[in-house]
Amino acid sequence: MSVFKLTAARIAALPIPVLGQDFYRDSKQPGFGVRVSPGGTISFFAEGRVNGKTRRITIGPWPQLTVEEARRIAKVILSELIRGIDRKAEERNALVKTVTLAEAFKQFKETRKSLADRTKADYTYMFNRLIPDWMKLPWVSITREMVLKRHAEVGKVNGWATANHLMRALGSVFRSSMKYYRAPDGSMFVQECPTSILSDAHAWFPKNTKDSYIKPHQLKAWFDAVQLIANKVAADYLIFLVLTGLRRSEGASLRWDCVDLISRTLTIEITKNKRKHVIPISDYLLTMLTRLKENAINDFVFPGNGKTEHIVEIKKNVASVVKASQVSFTLHDLRRTFITIAESLDISAYAVKRLANHSMGGDVTATHYIVFDIERLRDPMEKINRYILRNAGILPTAEVVPLTAQASQVAA
Repeated sequence: MSVFKLTAARIAALPIPVLGQDFYRDSKQPGFGVRVSPGGTISFFAEGRVNGKTRRITIGPWPQLTVEEARRIAKVILSELIRGIDRKAEERNALVKTVTLAEAFKQFKETRKSLADRTKADYTYMFNRLIPDWMKLPWVSITREMVLKRHAEVGKVNGWATANHLMRALGSVFRSSMKYYRAPDGSMFVQECPTSILSDAHAWFPKNTKDSYIKPHQLKAWFDAVQLIANKVAADYLIFLVLTGLRRSEGASLRWDCVDLISRTLTIEITKNKRKHVIPISDYLLTMLTRLKENAINDFVFPGNGKTEHIVEIKKNVASVVKASQVSFTLHDLRRTFITIAESLDISAYAVKRLANHSMGGDVTATHYIVFDIERLRDPMEKINRYILRNAGILPTAEVVPLTAQASQVAA
C-alpha cells in the first residue's frame, strides 16, 4: 500500500486495477486514504481501531469531495474512533433497530426449525388478527406498558385464554429476536422481554381448566340436533369427533390417503405431540366413512369450499346444535366427552391414553415394555362407540331376542 501526500493531481493519476481494490494512504493525515476500484471509482476512507477492532469507514467519492473536505471529515471520524465511537457499528445498530416485528417474526419462523407448521400458522393468524398495528413497528419499540395494556384489551374482547396465548407466542418471538439481533460487541439491544411484565405484575389471566363434556343423558338430544343440520359435512364431522376423540384440527384436515377402509384404521400424521397417531375404525364409523368415500369431491374426508379445501369454521352449525338441543358445548368438549366416557368404562388406562394420543410421560412400563398392537385397541374403541351410540338412541340399549327364539330356548 503506497503512502504519499494525497492531492487532486496524484489521485487523478492513480492507475485503475484490473482485479480487486488498491489502497493509498495519506502521508499528511495518518488513517486517511483513498480506495480505487476496478470500475474506476475512487473513494476516500478513514481507518482506525476502536474497541480492539480495525474499522475502515467510507467517507465519500472523489471528485465529488475534494481532498481537503475529505481530510477534514476523516479527522472527525478518527477522533470519534479514539473516543470509542464506532460509526459503522452504530449504523448497523440503527439498521437492526428498524427491523419490524413482522420481519423479526419471519426470522423467528425461519430459525426455529422444530416449530410445527400448524404452530407457525396459528401464530401468524393470531398476530395479524390481534396485533396488526404492532407488526409494522420496530420490534425494539414494543414496551412492557404496551404489552400490559393490549393483554388486558384482548382478554376483555377475545377471552382470557386468547390473551394469554397471544402474549406467550409474542414472548417466544421476542426471546428469539433478543438472541438473534445483537450489537457487534455481542450485547443485546433489548435486555428484558416485554411480556415479562405480565409475570412481574401478576397480570396473567387465571387458567380456566375446563372439564365440560356432553353427559350421557344429553347425548340423544345432541345427536338429534346434529342430524338436523343442513350442512351434512358439518354434521358428519361433529359425530366423527365425538366417536374418535380427535382434536378439531386433526379431524378437519384428515385426508383420504390416511384412511384405510380395508384394514379399518386411520392415521393422523402430524399431531400436537409430534407423534403419528393410528386408531381403529369402529363399525359405525366404517359405515360413515364408506358413505363419505363414495361421495368424495377432493382429497379430504370433510371437504370445504375455502382455500384449505377442508372444513374449517362451523361456529354457526355449533350454535344451531346448542340452540336445538339445549346442550352447550365446544368442539374440544367432544374430545373430552370421548375421553371421559372411555375412562368411565372398564378400559385399561394405557388403552385410553393410546386412543387419546396422550403422552405416557414418565411411565417407564408403558413407554418401554407394553407394545400396543392396533388390534388391541379395537375392542376398547367399539366399547366407547357403542356406549355413546346407545345413549344417543342410535343403537338399542339392549339386545332384543325375538319371541320365537325365546320360545325355542325355553323348550330346549
